[in-house]
Amino acid sequence: MEFKKVNNKWILRLDKGEEIISTLKSFFKEKNIKCAFISGIGAANKLKLGVFDVKKKAYNLRDFSGDFEITSLIGNITSLDKDDIYVHLHATIADIECNAYAGHVKSAYVSITAEILIDEMETEVGRDKDPDLKINIFKFSPN
Repeated sequence: MEFKKVNNKWILRLDKGEEIISTLKSFFKEKNIKCAFISGIGAANKLKLGVFDVKKKAYNLRDFSGDFEITSLIGNITSLDKDDIYVHLHATIADIECNAYAGHVKSAYVSITAEILIDEMETEVGRDKDPDLKINIFKFSPN
C-alpha cells in the first residue's frame, strides 16, 4: 500500500494480494484515525459479501472468486468497544459478463489494485450492538 495525505483526506493505493478490510484497519490504527468516510474502486479476485437477513438477524454470506471489478466501494470507520476500529464497507462488483453483485464486505483481496479515498473526520463515533437487531449501530457520545 502507498498513500498520500491532502488536508484531512487520504489517497490510498492498495496492491495485489492485500486484503482490503485488514489493510484499512491497520492503516487507521497506525494513523490514529477514529472516524472517516471511505470510497473507492479497483479489482478483486476473492471476496466474501453478505446481505443482512432481518428475520434471522444474521448475514447471508456468499463467496466470490474470479476476476471482478470493484465498481463501487463505500463505507465508514468508527470505534467498536472504545479501542477497536470498525471498518464498515459495502461494495458493488461486476464479473466478466458485467453481472453485478453487491453487499456488505466481509473480506476482499485485491487482484490488481484498489484506489481508495478516505475523508477523515475530526471526531469519534462509537458503535453498540443493538439488542433487537443484533447489529452494531452508531453510538454518539454527549457533546
